[in-house]
Amino acid sequence: MDNNWLTIENVGNEVILKKCSKKATGEITIPDGVTSIDKYTFAFCQDITRVNISSSVTSIGEKAFWGCSSLESILVPRSVTSLGKSVFEHCLTLRTAIISSGVTHLNKRTFANCKKLRYVNLPTNITLGNETFRDCECLTINVYDKTLAEPMIIYK
Repeated sequence: MDNNWLTIENVGNEVILKKCSKKATGEITIPDGVTSIDKYTFAFCQDITRVNISSSVTSIGEKAFWGCSSLESILVPRSVTSLGKSVFEHCLTLRTAIISSGVTHLNKRTFANCKKLRYVNLPTNITLGNETFRDCECLTINVYDKTLAEPMIIYK
C-alpha cells in the first residue's frame, strides 16, 4: 500500500497518523516513526483488510478503526500501551485480534459488534471495560502469559 493515502503530522515530539483516505484498499502499513494513531483515523475505511502497526506506535485513539467493515485481523504490538474506546467497534469481518502485553486495559466497547470475531489473544495482565465484547457471537478468548515477547498467533 502506498503511504500517499496517509496523513501524518509532527506535533512536538510526536508523529501522529491523523487520517487515512477512505479510498485506501487492501493492506496498510503504518510507517516506522509514527508514535500514535489519532481518533477516527481509519473510521469507515471499508476496503482495508489488514493494518500492520509499526513498533514505534504507543497509542491508538478512540474509534480509530470504527466501521472498517473489511478488516480481517489485527495485531496490536507490544509497544502500544493505550487503546481508545470503541477502537475496533463495528469491524464486521474481523476474525482474529492479537493484543500484546503493552496494553493493560481494554476500554468500553473495544470489539463491540464484531460479529465474526472468533479468536482474541489477550495477556494475563489485562482488564476489560464495559461491553468490551458486546455482540461478539462466536468468540474464543486465549489468555497468554504476559512474559512472552509476543503472543502466539492463531488463524483459522
